[in-house]
Amino acid sequence: MRGRLEVSYVHFQDKAFKKAVKKTLNITADKVTTEALSNVRGVYIHTSPEEVSALAIPWQSHVSLLEFFPFIPFNANNSDNGRWIEDLEHFTHIHSLRLYAPTDNLSFLSQFQNLVELFINDSLNKDWSFIPTLTRLRYLSIRDCMFPDLTPIRELHQNQEQLYKEWKNKHEGSAWYNNFLECLSLKYCGITDISSLKDCHHIVELDLSHNKIKEILALSSMRSLYYLSLRYNQIQDITALKERRDLYHINLRHNIISDISVFGQFEKSDIGRLFLEDNPIADFSPLRKLRLVRCDIDEYEQFKREQLYDKAKRKPCEAADLIALWTLGSLYHTFSENTNLAFYDDGTGFIHWYQLNETFECFEWTVSKGRLRVKGTKHYYFEDEKLKEVCAAMLGEKEVRVWKTMRKDLAGKEIDALEFSEPLDMTCEEFFGFVGKDLENFDYYQKIRDVILKNTDIGRKSDENNDF
Repeated sequence: MRGRLEVSYVHFQDKAFKKAVKKTLNITADKVTTEALSNVRGVYIHTSPEEVSALAIPWQSHVSLLEFFPFIPFNANNSDNGRWIEDLEHFTHIHSLRLYAPTDNLSFLSQFQNLVELFINDSLNKDWSFIPTLTRLRYLSIRDCMFPDLTPIRELHQNQEQLYKEWKNKHEGSAWYNNFLECLSLKYCGITDISSLKDCHHIVELDLSHNKIKEILALSSMRSLYYLSLRYNQIQDITALKERRDLYHINLRHNIISDISVFGQFEKSDIGRLFLEDNPIADFSPLRKLRLVRCDIDEYEQFKREQLYDKAKRKPCEAADLIALWTLGSLYHTFSENTNLAFYDDGTGFIHWYQLNETFECFEWTVSKGRLRVKGTKHYYFEDEKLKEVCAAMLGEKEVRVWKTMRKDLAGKEIDALEFSEPLDMTCEEFFGFVGKDLENFDYYQKIRDVILKNTDIGRKSDENNDF
């Protein structure tokens, strides 16, 4: 007769934390087994009255909570005795840990060898030597902590490189390897020296805002950078950026930059978003030939209007003028990010925003004498063409003026375009270039439309038609 398998139970120090675990995992028994905890992929400790899903994520490439589901949310303000941090020892297998609550000593994190993402806010921790041991880490955010020495980041990169070399020798020609730190956010960390980052060439997103950085030479060798934010530092010289013309998003607000001549070399670069407000800049002419989707400098907006279209060629839109697919990508460099706008003849439409993952903001619309009224219906989040989340529309009811005009595309050829008196939402721009009239011929959008209709009735005008 076979022996019975022994069941192992978990002892919690914090009863409130245990209650949160049982609630999330739908456990009705008094005891919690280690097997039940083995399915947990993330733990999120916070002190916010808001839902965990509403907490800010610092990445432009959105990391959804669904990627680390199931996750355990816990408000540390509800703790019985503050010993929830001891209970984390039962979760060393998880892939995501977000510590939005104050902590002291974080050395125990060296046991969390499977972490893919780690967020730390408001910690008094001083010893960061555990970071190089987290060799599967891809997303690291540290905020409001003393982390002035970036040596642990360099050592993590070196360890990940060594593991990659070993893996490559064993798996030559096989699956893609991606255990590298890609996204790094270190805000309010007292950083003055970033030289340790010079060899961290896998980092795609870097946010070092609200520090005391003066020199950025290390950036010249960070060849994978796509997103860079250095707001609120003490930077004066930005010539190092001339080597990083593949950057798409640059935010240098609130520094002491006076010379931006380096951007004169970005005419044929990938840059799409540039933010320079609150710097003592006297000459903005280096921006004249850039094709930006977003810029906070009024002088650039004037350059763009002067060079790229003729107001005499625009006319107020009627419905027949709008019905088509329009895109920013026909007018601007939008390699890693693009926004498409569609109007269907049944009075529905969508804003499609692509940046690693995809969102569709669906709306209903009417237009009369050049005045467009839109009303958001639902917001859809896709990942790998699979519907992941459906939520309330971010676009409310809005009225804007809209004109049909002519614009120069990336090749310098004049094409039909739409001009709005203001962007429809935060992902949009004032101008969209014409792509095609018959939306039903765009197989991709027909497929997405079918998926949305299959999962929700929201946005249908009636039971008889195929709208969203």
